Amino acid sequence: MLEGLWLKERFPQLETIQQEPQNVAYEGCTFTVEGIRYRSRLAKRTTKKVGYFVAFWEKDPAEVNQAFYANSSPDYLLIFTEEGRLF
Repeated sequence: MLEGLWLKERFPQLETIQQEPQNVAYEGCTFTVEGIRYRSRLAKRTTKKVGYFVAFWEKDPAEVNQAFYANSSPDYLLIFTEEGRLF
């Protein structure tokens, strides 16, 4: 799990990490640090416009994309960008 490596470098006190298979292209995962839950995505550089793209969604039981519910969402949403070796 690639995202686990760089997340552990930035959050040495990382307690748990769970990859989100439906968001593997964006290294989507949830993790916990000191009891606080995070949902993370790696934004992708766009080829047609200047900037990055990222989306936050999850699958319902029928495997259809849906928005997150506030009552079941982690405490924070994190968006990381990558420029060469810099995050």
